[in-house]
Amino acid sequence: MTDVPILFYCERRRYNAKQEGIVSDTLDLFGPQPRRPLRGERLFYAFLLDEDDARRVGQFGQDFLDENNFQGRLLPENRRHISLHHLGDHRHLRSSRVYAAEKAGDRISMSAFEVALDAIMSFGAMPKPGRTPGYPLVLHGRGEGLFELHAKLGIAMEQYGMRAFHDFMPHLTLSYGEWPVLARPIKPIWVPVTGFCLIHSRLGLTEYRILKRWTLNKPRTMLH
Repeated sequence: MTDVPILFYCERRRYNAKQEGIVSDTLDLFGPQPRRPLRGERLFYAFLLDEDDARRVGQFGQDFLDENNFQGRLLPENRRHISLHHLGDHRHLRSSRVYAAEKAGDRISMSAFEVALDAIMSFGAMPKPGRTPGYPLVLHGRGEGLFELHAKLGIAMEQYGMRAFHDFMPHLTLSYGEWPVLARPIKPIWVPVTGFCLIHSRLGLTEYRILKRWTLNKPRTMLH
């Protein structure tokens, strides 16, 4: 008798999650499940690439992996982004935190701009128990507008009681590799930045949920 409510509960959770578009049609009750960190709810601001730009960047990344015999796998197109501010990792995501982040984003007013992805490099690997360290392979981003957006968001965050980190190295993560790549210039890949968003990331489950989007003012001209 005890199995019935357990299975009903799992099926109901599966149905609710499917309605939100975050699970597949099957649920393996006894298979390996993702191991999530204690503070598994991450909140951050980011600029997400649109489909065409994500595809262009992905093609460059795949060509680079193939030409250099890398075994890494590219991150999915819908997760290619440049982080603007990290708002912390939480055990439970509080509505008050989300509300403050949304209000801070509402204060941003500036024109759209372009970013040049003009170098490729690796960041230091984060060791994980029982796993081979992975070196993040990233594209470096350059553009005054990006630093202006980061600075304005930081000021707005502090006005709503959140801590902002003023150090900023804009980058877009392509993949994770078993060995590092020394920084080298590439032919710039120009990407327009027409908005940004607030993202809830469920660590360990590779899920991004966009909580709110903001559109930047349309500029008179774009150089590329």
